[in-house]
Amino acid sequence: RVHLLLVTMGSNSSSGNASKSPWTTTEIRDGKPVPSSNKSKTNKKQNKAPTIPKRSESQWIEFYNNDRRFVAIPNAHTSDANNTGTPLTVRVMTYNILADGRRYALSDRHSYCNKQLRAWSYRFQCIKMQLMAYAPDIVCLQETTPSTWKDKMQQPLQAMGYSGVHAVRDEFDAKHDGVAQSDCVIWKTDKFRLIKHKILRLRQFVRKAKPDLDKDATYPAYDAKYDEWLGDAKSMFRSFCATCFDVVIVLHLQCKHTHKEFI
Repeated sequence: RVHLLLVTMGSNSSSGNASKSPWTTTEIRDGKPVPSSNKSKTNKKQNKAPTIPKRSESQWIEFYNNDRRFVAIPNAHTSDANNTGTPLTVRVMTYNILADGRRYALSDRHSYCNKQLRAWSYRFQCIKMQLMAYAPDIVCLQETTPSTWKDKMQQPLQAMGYSGVHAVRDEFDAKHDGVAQSDCVIWKTDKFRLIKHKILRLRQFVRKAKPDLDKDATYPAYDAKYDEWLGDAKSMFRSFCATCFDVVIVLHLQCKHTHKEFI
């Protein structure tokens, strides 16, 4: 279903009422305008507590297996190191889980969804069931706040056979609050071994460090090649990246079965 709210602006000069707002709204539901008399009824229905389906673990896994399909990379090399014909695959999954807390999932901006369904206790159960259903080897998770990762995710994921590297986007917030959006990458420990990892912060590569602004940040030595790779230092792209908190997580992993290494 598509639920739209159309906002239009009309002229009110003929009415002579300058204080009246020129903006009008029309609610569209299922392709048809909703009469104003029905809007209150519609809102009451949305505010009712949802009926959460009661499914067993196997039923959840079956549900998610039927919901998504992984796409195989064509012509990918699947033979093992000894060419015995044993198929080897790496299943990669990326997932923006929507950050937990009053700033994010529980904020009014997501009021289109009932709060009961946005509660972490419900959502994380769904996330774990999806991981069990899809059985990814490597998972890139976006919007994992530092507090959520440390207190609510890390140990349960370890119990499922995953280890991970978490990267804090806003270092200041992480020290004082711990609810800023961050990212992490997890991998199956029975399949891969972590050799080393590196967290890169985009803003550290698009401009030189400024002592008065970057007192708490550790900046790498500025390389002249950055100008060649990223373009003019005054470009809109670099000025935007200089103020963002985006990070890149680089992992150097080794497959335990073939001893092959990859990044």
